[in-house]
Amino acid sequence: MTHADTLAHATCEECGDTFTRAPGESWKRLCLPCWKASPAARKAAPDRLAQLTAELAEARAESARLRLRVLALELDGQRAKPEGIPPEMLRRLVRLCHPDRHGGSEAANKATAWLLAQRNRMENRA
Repeated sequence: MTHADTLAHATCEECGDTFTRAPGESWKRLCLPCWKASPAARKAAPDRLAQLTAELAEARAESARLRLRVLALELDGQRAKPEGIPPEMLRRLVRLCHPDRHGGSEAANKATAWLLAQRNRMENRA
């Protein structure tokens, strides 16, 4: 059963046009255009405007809170980033894995090249 199957037809008491309403909405006696023109609609409009304005202010405040949270998380992430290998440890690692100590092996060449690239990157940051 679809939503359209549950709607009932009613006749507007103001203009006589037919409009639809849900079975439990027998209190709806005017079509939407007539209701919008009615004093009740004009009375309800400021209340609705106030409600929507409050919801908008709340949404903006939540947006601001979320932006601050994102900034805080980004800052925490930047603080948590490792500064790299300390220079003394880097020198020690290069000495330990240098190809001269390992018969010029491919693994020693790759490891030493990577460590030297890290050193260059750290020197360029400073």
